[in-house]
Amino acid sequence: MNKYILSAALERAVDIALHLNRPLLLCGEPGTGKTALAKHLALLYSATGLPGYAAFHPVPLVFNTKTTSTATDLFYSYDALTRLRDAYSKTEKPVGHYIELRALGKAIAFQHGLKSEKLGPIKSVRDFLDKNSVIPENPTSTVVLMDEIDKAPRDFPNDILNEIEKMEFEVKELNAYVPPSESNARTLVIMTSNNEKNLPDAFLRRCIFHYIEFPEPKQLEDIVKLHFTEINTNGQVMGIIDTFNKLRALPLIKRPATAEFIDWLKLLQQKNLLKEAQEPYKKLPAGIAAELNDTLGVLCKNANDLNIVKEEIKNW
Repeated sequence: MNKYILSAALERAVDIALHLNRPLLLCGEPGTGKTALAKHLALLYSATGLPGYAAFHPVPLVFNTKTTSTATDLFYSYDALTRLRDAYSKTEKPVGHYIELRALGKAIAFQHGLKSEKLGPIKSVRDFLDKNSVIPENPTSTVVLMDEIDKAPRDFPNDILNEIEKMEFEVKELNAYVPPSESNARTLVIMTSNNEKNLPDAFLRRCIFHYIEFPEPKQLEDIVKLHFTEINTNGQVMGIIDTFNKLRALPLIKRPATAEFIDWLKLLQQKNLLKEAQEPYKKLPAGIAAELNDTLGVLCKNANDLNIVKEEIKNW
């Protein structure tokens, strides 16, 4: 089951990115669902389709940004070290064996599809694509996730936008060029940022920006209903949501987000602490309050926050 609640504002941002064919830049607290959105959209679009576009692949193609990332890394990687070792041991294989397509390279290949007659210029990589069985036979749309884009070097964001706009690349080691696709396959690029550093203005200008706000209590209730169908949200969980929001209101270094909230509920459920009350209330019942200290490691991620919360709950 695809357990993701798409807010109206986020849905509009996705629609704008699709219509303008621009990358969607998502910011927000860690744990608020930025990365999970790509998985949700890939699965959703593969099931429902988008009018006018080729069918979507159900799994997003993911590029995890590193501090050493370059624009070429988006397309493919070349394992020169292994090739050198194989050459030394006289077990060297064809050069395509040492090349691995990365997220954007796969997306472009997906747009072509192995049956496409437009593959003429890249016949030299066809054997490699067939061998890895990563490319669908027919042109296929994809969702590409570039996670934590702010980890990359300063020039990386601007460089990758140029590549995304072109949607073509060269495999230098094979002397092969992969051209843009003329099919109706679409690549929706989603980038995430945790605001660890400022991104270049030129990069921001060419993206669709959306900040994912922390869910309101009603949306948190909907999230609980989606993940925990057997829980009575009219009773105890409303008190838990209230308690969780009280913790978030404290002056913490790292406030717990949606991901921690779901994990906390899972733990309370495993301890059979979600069945004690069936009526709405504004504080935790004795059973949960007594065990709250033992579950704080799910919510607090540093000693400062842990001490602040422990002092606060002494009065509960």
